[in-house]
Amino acid sequence: MTDTLRDFSSDHHWLSINTATVRQSGGQPWPLDQIIDACARRGIRAISPWRDQVAAVGLPQVAQQLKDTGIVLSGYCRGGFFPAADAAGRQAALDDNRRAIDEACTLGAPCLVLVVGSLPGALEGKPAYTDIARARSEVHDGIATTLEHARHGITCNAVLPGMVATVPVQGLPPAIRDDALGLIPARRFGQPEEVAALVGFLCSDAAGYINGAEIDIGGGAHLGQIVLGSQREVATRRVPPGAG
Repeated sequence: MTDTLRDFSSDHHWLSINTATVRQSGGQPWPLDQIIDACARRGIRAISPWRDQVAAVGLPQVAQQLKDTGIVLSGYCRGGFFPAADAAGRQAALDDNRRAIDEACTLGAPCLVLVVGSLPGALEGKPAYTDIARARSEVHDGIATTLEHARHGITCNAVLPGMVATVPVQGLPPAIRDDALGLIPARRFGQPEEVAALVGFLCSDAAGYINGAEIDIGGGAHLGQIVLGSQREVATRRVPPGAG
């Protein structure tokens, strides 16, 4: 395994730092301008910053600092979260994604990373609705509309994670986790590293011709599930125990 990993010890050309991973240093908040300076001192030529970090320092200042240090962006995080409870929420999401594209263009980012969202309010335990098909439709329409604004050589793709073994998912009641596993042909939850690997590829030069794509990374759960949690009677195909 270690023989296949790229060695960055002497050559940082292919190394990029996702700045969300270094939000703190020594237990203290680490502002983006300081992160950029630290990367420049260490010969790290690329970063993928998050919008809130850029906003905290200021878009013009970050753009100038990148120019002065010669650091480039491998991607810009994040847009997305298209599903909403009502039309006003969907419009607000579209407006925010247009701003994200403009920011990415100002910073010279080759791609905008989208975390498209799922059921609005689900993370707080109060989903506005439970129709997965509706959420996916809103994601599709949101990307299509957003692409009309993305005419700056910036690709815009959606990653659609299913049940991933994050802290909130691991904290679900066992009965709910078991029920979800019964809908996944892979018979397991995804790992955050698997989602990160896909996002990393979409931000690479090798994915330069992939644009407007919706990529499901849910272990095949969409094959056996149309609506989750709806009061309507819906035929749901479950994977037999031991299958796959």
